[in-house]
Amino acid sequence: MNRLFNFDDLIDRHSCEIRVKYCGRGEYVHGRFVADDSFYETRFGAVLPMSVNKIHSSGGYLTSADKQLITRTPIGDTAEDIRVEFGGREYKVEQDTDYGAYADIYQYILKWVEINDRCESH
Repeated sequence: MNRLFNFDDLIDRHSCEIRVKYCGRGEYVHGRFVADDSFYETRFGAVLPMSVNKIHSSGGYLTSADKQLITRTPIGDTAEDIRVEFGGREYKVEQDTDYGAYADIYQYILKWVEINDRCESH
């Protein structure tokens, strides 16, 4: 299907390898969440800094530690507990935007996860 916009070149230029972690159900052990059935996938996407406009319009919810992720294929939706590992940090997928009707991209807002809020496998 022809889309109005094609971002293949942009994504190719700025893509890097990321690890997508699908956190399953689990329990808290000594104050930390331990997932029962987490699994990982290696994907590629463009990880971009959070724009100043988005930080300001979020009312303080987003910070410069948060990121935007742009991919060609969906990685899931915000109803699932999905984490993205990039640059030694873990991020929770907070918001997803499907531009499928107009462009060949999916955009995700990634919220930096502090160490005690990470989903960990056994």
